[in-house]
Amino acid sequence: MFYKTYALICCFFCFLIVGCASEVVSREPGVTFPANYPDDFVQYARVDRTDGKIRDLFINRSAFEAFQPGSTLPNNTVIIIDGYYASRDAEGNLLLDEQGRYIKDAPFENFHIAHKRSDWTDADFLSSLRVGQWNFGSFNPDGTAFDEDLNACFNCHQVQVSTDFTYSYRQLARFSSSGEIQYFLCNLSERIACPEETGF
Repeated sequence: MFYKTYALICCFFCFLIVGCASEVVSREPGVTFPANYPDDFVQYARVDRTDGKIRDLFINRSAFEAFQPGSTLPNNTVIIIDGYYASRDAEGNLLLDEQGRYIKDAPFENFHIAHKRSDWTDADFLSSLRVGQWNFGSFNPDGTAFDEDLNACFNCHQVQVSTDFTYSYRQLARFSSSGEIQYFLCNLSERIACPEETGF
């Protein structure tokens, strides 16, 4: 009886150890598209550009709740850019809503994602470049990888040392204080950094 009980106890603890170990190593490599988007994410900013592109910026709820303005963003922060083309009339003029903002039309072909994590390995990166603890990804609407050179993301963000390598830190801090989604109109096209910025 003693040996049976001992064996059962050993099996139980082995199960716990193996189960815990498998949880640690079972994560997918690299940046992945969050299965809980948009339900567990919070929109904190919107950027309209005069070239007719609209970008909504989201952060995962757990990171937002742990965020302290003035400090770096928490480990496991995920920021998503969800973009749209602005509506135009028959002459190609951009249409505005009652607030004077662009009206959304077709969504972008892809989502951009920035993920901050302390346990990245070299195998997790699609670029040889590094930006703090951040990694970047680009995804189709169905969550599969979008074919895009991500070196541009690393090159662009590495200059933003003072704002934890992000361009929208100030917008996030203001949203954290006010609860109001921050709106910004940028007069520059494509992804050129704007004075108050505009990216992740």
